[in-house]
Amino acid sequence: MIPVYENPVVLLPYTFGESSKLKKEICFQPEWMEMIQDNTVSILGWIQYEKVKWLLRQSAFHLGRTGAVPKGKYAGRVLQHSAKEYAAGV
Repeated sequence: MIPVYENPVVLLPYTFGESSKLKKEICFQPEWMEMIQDNTVSILGWIQYEKVKWLLRQSAFHLGRTGAVPKGKYAGRVLQHSAKEYAAGV
């Protein structure tokens, strides 16, 4: 059975210490540190996945802006030629 609390406690991942300016402290909650350590592989995998998605979006955006994506009356031939090269393993 899951316990029900009248006043649930929400633990923040970290809090700031009492020091000021350049000596600011960050205090991590032990429960959050344990959760991050237990799930490090999944967290790093998610970060890599999001990075790849971002890079692909950026590449598509820049290809479209620079004209590297074939356009015009020869676009079909260029794309067809590229597909043949890919299929041939060139």
